[in-house]
Amino acid sequence: MRGKPAVLAVVFDFDETLVPDSTSKLLQSRGVDPHEFWTEHVRQRLEQGFDPTLAYLGLILDYVGADRPLGCVSNRDLREFGATLDVDFFPGLPGLFDDLRAVAAEYSDVSVEFHIISGGPLEVVLGSQVVSEHFAGVSGCEFAEDPATGCISEIKRAITFTEKTLPLRDQQGNRAEGHAGESVSGESRRPCRQTPRPVREHDLRRRRPYRHPVLFIAQEGTWRFVRRL
Repeated sequence: MRGKPAVLAVVFDFDETLVPDSTSKLLQSRGVDPHEFWTEHVRQRLEQGFDPTLAYLGLILDYVGADRPLGCVSNRDLREFGATLDVDFFPGLPGLFDDLRAVAAEYSDVSVEFHIISGGPLEVVLGSQVVSEHFAGVSGCEFAEDPATGCISEIKRAITFTEKTLPLRDQQGNRAEGHAGESVSGESRRPCRQTPRPVREHDLRRRRPYRHPVLFIAQEGTWRFVRRL
């Protein structure tokens, strides 16, 4: 008897890959000049030796508060903002996802699923209906809220450029170890739209091992599906 189909995981960055930079749009929507934010304030932190992800996340927190440029921003606000991004997906999306599934369906020994590993705020990504409909897992940066104000106040989790590769490397190790395919919570694999909780990197590691190479896509452009390379 043949085993279950192997899973081909297609892993995307989010900003400047699937959509234009969402943080810039968030800043602009709240009256902050994104060009000044990135080229002056973030650049100053980079010159001081900050990691790029920590530099911009920390600066966002500096801007949050009742009397500050962004006002009070909650995780709920971030998710609601993310819902506005569905009109911003680059040309060719989300049709590409259906095209890839259709090609995988022609083969009995392989299936395909999509993941996002982003250095942007997780709640923004999860706010997108396109993401909830098409992606099996999402990892991103997270903020903790101040219980007294409800505003984001601390960096809870940051995914730097290097750390974006960790779920891929962990998956390769688990493939060799033969880990079976349930999430850490013990639930069976279900599409993201049926489980709106964020799927963290350690959840991805415990999924069914991928026997096919994991493809990481992190380039901006117009998405056009090519049937045969």
